[in-house]
Amino acid sequence: MSSIASSAMSSQVKLGDRVIVSSQTAGTKTGTLRYLGPTDFAAGDWAGVELDAAIGKNDGSVGDKKYFECKPKFGLFAPLHKVSINTI
Repeated sequence: MSSIASSAMSSQVKLGDRVIVSSQTAGTKTGTLRYLGPTDFAAGDWAGVELDAAIGKNDGSVGDKKYFECKPKFGLFAPLHKVSINTI
């Protein structure tokens, strides 16, 4: 998939969607989109994803701020451009 198509898909995600988070270093991870918007820890729009497996980095919190709720290690934040709808 081209980066243009990927970006177009990213802009169409909405809360509750099944998504794929793509990373060149960490591969792909699947989950449910739980947060979408700005964060206190980095500029730009971010996606908070509740992962299907305990391979994440948090529980929906970063620092003292809770963005969404999930079990520990099931939460992951990614720049919006790395998130696309899971069509499988």
